[in-house]
Amino acid sequence: MPRTKASAKKSQPMANSDSQPTTSILAFESSRTLHLDLEARVRQRAYELFEERGGLHGYAEEDWLRAEAEILGHREKLTA
Repeated sequence: MPRTKASAKKSQPMANSDSQPTTSILAFESSRTLHLDLEARVRQRAYELFEERGGLHGYAEEDWLRAEAEILGHREKLTA
Protein backbone atom coordinates (compact mmCIF):
# COMPACT_ATOMS: atom_id res chain seq x y z
CA MET A 1 0.00 0.00 0.00
CA PRO A 2 1.49 3.44 -0.95
CA ARG A 3 2.28 5.95 1.77
CA THR A 4 0.04 8.95 1.98
CA LYS A 5 1.26 12.44 2.68
CA ALA A 6 -0.25 12.27 6.16
CA SER A 7 1.67 9.13 7.07
CA ALA A 8 4.88 10.61 5.63
CA LYS A 9 4.52 13.62 7.91
CA LYS A 10 4.02 11.41 10.95
CA SER A 11 7.28 9.57 10.30
CA GLN A 12 9.32 12.77 10.37
CA PRO A 13 10.52 13.85 13.80
CA MET A 14 8.83 17.01 14.96
CA ALA A 15 10.80 19.74 16.62
CA ASN A 16 9.70 20.33 20.17
CA SER A 17 9.52 24.05 20.82
CA ASP A 18 9.81 23.39 24.57
CA SER A 19 13.11 21.51 24.24
CA GLN A 20 15.26 24.62 23.76
CA PRO A 21 14.81 28.09 25.23
CA THR A 22 13.97 30.79 22.75
CA THR A 23 16.24 33.74 22.17
CA SER A 24 14.00 36.02 24.22
CA ILE A 25 14.17 33.68 27.22
CA LEU A 26 17.95 33.50 26.93
CA ALA A 27 18.15 37.29 26.69
CA PHE A 28 15.92 37.60 29.76
CA GLU A 29 18.06 35.16 31.76
CA SER A 30 21.22 36.96 30.69
CA SER A 31 19.72 40.32 31.64
CA ARG A 32 18.54 38.91 34.97
CA THR A 33 22.01 37.51 35.71
CA LEU A 34 23.62 40.86 34.94
CA HIS A 35 21.09 42.63 37.17
CA LEU A 36 21.74 40.25 40.07
CA ASP A 37 25.50 40.62 39.63
CA LEU A 38 25.19 44.41 39.60
CA GLU A 39 23.01 44.34 42.70
CA ALA A 40 25.52 42.13 44.53
CA ARG A 41 28.37 44.48 43.62
CA VAL A 42 26.43 47.53 44.79
CA ARG A 43 25.46 45.78 48.02
CA GLN A 44 29.11 44.84 48.71
CA ARG A 45 30.35 48.37 48.02
CA ALA A 46 27.60 49.91 50.17
CA TYR A 47 28.65 47.63 53.01
CA GLU A 48 32.28 48.69 52.54
CA LEU A 49 31.19 52.33 52.82
CA PHE A 50 29.29 51.47 56.00
CA GLU A 51 32.42 49.85 57.45
CA GLU A 52 34.60 52.81 56.40
CA ARG A 53 32.28 55.03 58.42
CA GLY A 54 33.01 52.85 61.43
CA GLY A 55 29.70 50.99 61.30
CA LEU A 56 27.69 54.13 61.98
CA HIS A 57 24.03 53.45 61.20
CA GLY A 58 21.60 55.84 59.52
CA TYR A 59 23.29 56.24 56.15
CA ALA A 60 22.09 53.13 54.29
CA GLU A 61 20.39 55.01 51.44
CA GLU A 62 23.33 57.37 50.99
CA ASP A 63 25.75 54.43 50.97
CA TRP A 64 23.61 52.55 48.43
CA LEU A 65 23.34 55.53 46.08
CA ARG A 66 27.05 56.29 46.31
CA ALA A 67 27.89 52.63 45.67
CA GLU A 68 25.57 52.59 42.63
CA ALA A 69 27.18 55.74 41.27
CA GLU A 70 30.67 54.31 41.72
CA ILE A 71 29.80 50.94 40.17
CA LEU A 72 27.95 52.46 37.22
CA GLY A 73 30.71 54.97 36.66
CA HIS A 74 28.73 58.10 37.36
CA ARG A 75 31.02 60.92 38.38
CA GLU A 76 28.31 63.29 39.55
CA LYS A 77 28.96 65.00 42.83
CA LEU A 78 26.80 63.48 45.55
CA THR A 79 25.06 65.95 47.83
CA ALA A 80 25.12 65.36 51.57
